[in-house]
Amino acid sequence: MADDDLEVLYEPQRGSARALAASWIGAALFLCFVAWLMFRLLRSPLSMGIAAAVTAVVLLAQSRYAPGGVRATRRVTADRRARTVTWVWRGGELCLPWSEIESLQAERVTGGDGVDLAAVVLHRAGGEVLRFGVRTDDAAKGITDALAALRAEAPPA
Repeated sequence: MADDDLEVLYEPQRGSARALAASWIGAALFLCFVAWLMFRLLRSPLSMGIAAAVTAVVLLAQSRYAPGGVRATRRVTADRRARTVTWVWRGGELCLPWSEIESLQAERVTGGDGVDLAAVVLHRAGGEVLRFGVRTDDAAKGITDALAALRAEAPPA
């Protein structure tokens, strides 16, 4: 496959090491505060452990089994020669021929935890609907516009 046949449609910029360190430090401080607050309110390590376990189970269930899950997109590429699009997300990858894609829309969707996200909603032949979260509304619109333009091109000879 020639490099000019493969087009990267989406790949988010990685943050700086400083921003990553700051987010980890902030998360650790938040968890320490929550643990201190739980211990002050519940007054026993057993109660605190039960509360932490219940919270973890609820968050896990939300992230794994919420209806209409939104996949965290890491990369989207289109191959002109093979006429396929490849979606890579945290935990999986899907390569689809363009003929299997009935429609694409850039939309705002609600994740399993109730957060409003920018996403590309893909309708496959057969009725399956897939939602791929991206960082911004402009990124979602750019992906849908680029795929529409590529699909409209004549197949390479």
